[in-house]
Amino acid sequence: MLGYLEAFIHATETGGFSAAAVRLGVSAAAVSKQIARLEARLGVRLFHRTTRSLTLTEAGEQLYESSTVHWRGLQAALNGISGPAQSPAGCLRVSVGNGFGRRKILPLMPEFLATYPAIRLDWNFENRQVDLVAEGFDAAIGSVIDPDSRVIARELMRVEVILCAAADYLARRGGLHSLADLVNHDCIQLRSPTTGRVQEWMLDPDRPTRTGGKSRVIVDDVEAVAEAVRLGLGIGLIGSYHLTEELATDRVVHLFPELKIPPVAISIYHRSGRQLAPKLRVFTDFLIERLRTQG
Repeated sequence: MLGYLEAFIHATETGGFSAAAVRLGVSAAAVSKQIARLEARLGVRLFHRTTRSLTLTEAGEQLYESSTVHWRGLQAALNGISGPAQSPAGCLRVSVGNGFGRRKILPLMPEFLATYPAIRLDWNFENRQVDLVAEGFDAAIGSVIDPDSRVIARELMRVEVILCAAADYLARRGGLHSLADLVNHDCIQLRSPTTGRVQEWMLDPDRPTRTGGKSRVIVDDVEAVAEAVRLGLGIGLIGSYHLTEELATDRVVHLFPELKIPPVAISIYHRSGRQLAPKLRVFTDFLIERLRTQG
């Protein structure tokens, strides 16, 4: 009976049998069967089902409201007893930004997986805000997420943001002596894949004016900004970790290093209202320790 109730709660929170199945690590058919058995046991329908949506009936709403608090308490009690002795295991579903994930997170994973051999990774590399609950992710890693009472965050590190250009671009177009010179240069700008808005450059908090030259190149991916800088297509505003090798070899030049450009905080987000699963707890602690040491 408790297994049927667990399937019902997850299906309610995620809005579908498939997303609930991802959370539970079973098939969508198994979730559907458990809920059908719960309905048969109670003698009521809990969901209105269509090909495109799954919504609670009045009886379903009553069951969710009356059972979910007790279910969370039971989960916390069981985790409190078995947690310390339980080895972290299972599939860790994470959404992470493409550039940051490949450059900063993946290089740490050989050590992490060697330390926790019972954990496996299932990651989406994407530059968008995800709905952790509806999409069945254990966590998301990024710089911003929509405010949501169901989600909490822990900061991993702060990323240095720099204004930069390829050395060959500057040799071709001439150097810059002040920010006012940007109007005579090509600027590579970033369009938000979520809102469609082009990012405005706020380069100095002591002088909060929006700055930028002609936007000859606009892209919706941070890695594309870095590549455009490497190719000499213009001046970019980007996290320095994207161009570490190029900056070290002077192929890319850090412009106006005296500017106090605010760093970008990168955080890991997970669902609130529940005790962290061992796999997510050790993953979060591992990332915080390693990334803050690097930073």
